[in-house]
Amino acid sequence: MKKHLLSLIILLQAAISAAAQTDAAAADSVYLGNCEGRGVSMSGSDITGAALFFPQSYMRLLAGNSLEKVYLYVNYPRQAEDVQVFVTQSLDEPYDRVFPAQVSRTGWNEIVLDEPYELSGDSLYLGFTLKSCPVSYAPRRFDGPEFSLQNGKWVPYENDAYSIAIYGVVRGDELPAHNAVWQCRTPFLYAVSGQPNEIEGTVFNKGVTTINSLTFTYRYDGQTETETVEGLNIPYLGQSGIRLQGPTFAESGQYDLTVELTAVNGQPDLDDSDNASDTYHYTCLDEFVQRNALMEVFSTELCTNCPAAHAGIDYVVDGNHRIVEVGHHSGYYTDPFTVDASVDYEWFYGTMKFAPAYMMDRTNRYDRYPGMYTYGHGGPIGGVGYLEEVIADALATPAFATVQLEVTSEGGDNYRQLTIHVTGESLLPLPEGHDDRLFVYLTEDSIFTENQAGAAGNYYHRHSLRQSLSDTWGDPIALDEGFEKTYTVEVPREWNMKQMEVVAFVGNYNAADYNDCQVYNATSQELHSFVPTGISTTERTTPGVTFDGQSLHLPEGCRSLQVFSPSGVLALSAQGGTRTVSLAGLPAGVYLFLAEGPDGVETGKIIL
Repeated sequence: MKKHLLSLIILLQAAISAAAQTDAAAADSVYLGNCEGRGVSMSGSDITGAALFFPQSYMRLLAGNSLEKVYLYVNYPRQAEDVQVFVTQSLDEPYDRVFPAQVSRTGWNEIVLDEPYELSGDSLYLGFTLKSCPVSYAPRRFDGPEFSLQNGKWVPYENDAYSIAIYGVVRGDELPAHNAVWQCRTPFLYAVSGQPNEIEGTVFNKGVTTINSLTFTYRYDGQTETETVEGLNIPYLGQSGIRLQGPTFAESGQYDLTVELTAVNGQPDLDDSDNASDTYHYTCLDEFVQRNALMEVFSTELCTNCPAAHAGIDYVVDGNHRIVEVGHHSGYYTDPFTVDASVDYEWFYGTMKFAPAYMMDRTNRYDRYPGMYTYGHGGPIGGVGYLEEVIADALATPAFATVQLEVTSEGGDNYRQLTIHVTGESLLPLPEGHDDRLFVYLTEDSIFTENQAGAAGNYYHRHSLRQSLSDTWGDPIALDEGFEKTYTVEVPREWNMKQMEVVAFVGNYNAADYNDCQVYNATSQELHSFVPTGISTTERTTPGVTFDGQSLHLPEGCRSLQVFSPSGVLALSAQGGTRTVSLAGLPAGVYLFLAEGPDGVETGKIIL
């Protein structure tokens, strides 16, 4: 999480436009606009003007100063005709002041007002009109009402990412000293009584005085707590990520929390309209039962980027037995390992389908990790990013229910005949109108293929869904009353039971809303113990060790690994505790390995 926050801060700081730095960063001037950086053209020919609105709550801070110049971004200056900048208190013509403008360059054009516009402290529109040229927009820095002149009528312009590419420069002796904007990141909303709850966000400095300290106030349940951050150095128009220790709830219960920035350098913020967070609803418990998290990965053999993504998943997840992984061969066409249920689950994308992708506990985490959702915040499936952070959130979320597996086998020659008994009950109050469902899957890990796009030769698929024993959308159960379900299945001979698991999980189902199908808890049980000793279930000689073309993956409990050349020369070795051993540093060729595992010694041959 630290690295993502740091990257965000650096990118935001680097994005301040050169023009804005030249004029608005000076101590005797302030920037009047919502955008920054390089502009893009996004409007059609029906848009012939644009305007920003600044309310009285902000403009009162600038009373007694003067608007001296305006910067306007134009992508096609040779096409622009009749460009006029205006300042007015109403968008009804005639505007209060109109300034003819000359634009001569692609990019930011400086327009010096023939006479400075004295600011009275009243609300204000800053805008422009033009002909024969599209209106330009630039990355949004601040929120604020904006309008477009469309077919001769002013209509609201709303865009989370872009703002109209215009800003003014205000100078004078009455510029606001302390004025900050607080943007709170949605926190993790489960708490333990007596423990602090970390809060993160970003502060933007809109005052001409450098920010050295900030005071925040937490308000909840009629109580307040304060926390001060010292040692800051945020210049005018600068921004900085802030990490707070956060509030501590003394008792279990439900809490509605707001986080407010209440002082800048020990002084009240001159404009507190942008200092408070949304209201966040916390569930606080004295203690809770840990859950296992269900991670569903979407990937196919046609996906060239999937092998690299799977290597990243393996690096983060490997060895964490509280992550129950299921691989769906869908999201980017299909392949020979696709099952119907996986195609049906593409519903969870909401919008654009792609691979590699994943969802954790069928929960949309856009509020916490918007960068994970390349195509908006539609459904709970996102790009393969923020794995460590999302896993941490999922594992820190209380289990809302228990789910327990008991798998038995006929044994002997009928060892593939399985009986699966699943039980569970609710642990915490479930959402109103919940529709409890039980899902039971058979999955197989390390399925060999030579047809994976993006892989160099041999490849092994991860935790692929082989069969849904329950209905695709789960079998109805009553968690509040406790449930029992029994399933029987015969595992096909062509499936390697040494690498298979039974996966079971419980959660809500809402056929009308893919964001209301959260998983409450999950579990799994490996099937290798049901395979009689000495029976080889695949053509591989070492069912406990797998090879993906680049690395050897060792079973839990493996005490040592040695890799030899055909002549017997030791090429590399690894000691106990290692689960993945990369062979990337070895020359191409044939190698033999010897792995000392919990069930004896395994040997095999691999080709690099």
